[in-house]
Amino acid sequence: MKVHLAGRLALVYAESGRTEDAVKVTQALLASVPPGSVAEATAQLDAGQVYRQLGMTEEALKAFRPGNRAVRQAGASAPWARGTAGPPPRGEGPPPPRP
Repeated sequence: MKVHLAGRLALVYAESGRTEDAVKVTQALLASVPPGSVAEATAQLDAGQVYRQLGMTEEALKAFRPGNRAVRQAGASAPWARGTAGPPPRGEGPPPPRP
C-alpha cells in the first residue's frame, strides 16, 4: 500500500507541474523496494506513468519495458490486473477477455 501511495503522490506532483518533487519521490520509491518483488513491479509501473507525464520518454520506456523482470514476475498481482493503474506495457499483462 505504501508503494502505491508514493507512486500516486509522484503522479500528482507531475500532473501539477512539480517536476522536481515528482522525480525525487519516484527515485526514492524505486530505491526503497526489494528487487524482484510485486512492490518493485508496482513502483516501476508508477515510475513509468510519472516519467511519461513529465515527458521523460527514455525513463518511461525503461520503467515500462517488456523485459522488466519485476513486471513479468508480478503477473496477476500487478496494478493493471487489479485495475489500479493504466494499461499494461505492450506485451505484458493478462490476455484480453474472451467474448
